[in-house]
Amino acid sequence: MATISTVSNVTLKSRFCCAVVMALLTLTISVIILHIFFSVTAEASPKVQYYSYDEIVTEIRKLEQEYPHLVEVSDAQSKYGLPSPGKCGHDPCKQWIVRITNEKTLPDKQRPEVFFSGELHGNERIGPSTLIIFMKILLKAYELKSNAWLQHLVDTRSIYIMPMTNALGYYRNVRTEGLIDPNRDFPIDQPDSNECMRTITARSVNELWREHLFQVAITFHGGMRAIAYEWGTMTEKKQRVKQSPDDIAQSVLG
Repeated sequence: MATISTVSNVTLKSRFCCAVVMALLTLTISVIILHIFFSVTAEASPKVQYYSYDEIVTEIRKLEQEYPHLVEVSDAQSKYGLPSPGKCGHDPCKQWIVRITNEKTLPDKQRPEVFFSGELHGNERIGPSTLIIFMKILLKAYELKSNAWLQHLVDTRSIYIMPMTNALGYYRNVRTEGLIDPNRDFPIDQPDSNECMRTITARSVNELWREHLFQVAITFHGGMRAIAYEWGTMTEKKQRVKQSPDDIAQSVLG
């Protein structure tokens, strides 16, 4: 399942127009990639072999070497001074961040930015592998100039990808980071302000969003096939609120 988020502040009308276009492009790409992923894996084997933590690190490093003018790899620990959530084998786990854009066309203060999160729950495995395939398709199409639309996307957008957002959980193949569910660790629907941002997962996402005005975001979950709106808090459920705070923006996106 992919959940899409948007920026809907009315003071950002010009940026919102770009967000709508970017969302449609992103959703289309995501649907295509999911279709390819399910088709290929279904034909190859009844049991899908997802990338491991180490394999994903190897893959993104390889992409950075192959496409140095398009790919930049960093991590939340180096960028924001965050501690590691724990050990991934012999090395500290890291929240890896990949940026894809044509660096020759930078700087561009007006460039729209989009964010992909591979997983918040470490045992929901499809997102990280899907995003590796997504990056390969996008970069190979750009290199071969086989798709003018995808080439334009890389030339005019900055695409930020955190393939293993919950790095420790993904390495251990468990839902949580430690004992905390990162998807319940954000500053919303919390009675106590001290009861959030306790995971490195949530803090990494928070720091990246503080640095960038992402206009569209997609986060992957496992367990069902759907493209869903975000929100849906327990408070809204109890109050039987029928519309989310981003309802207008989400309706525009379809």
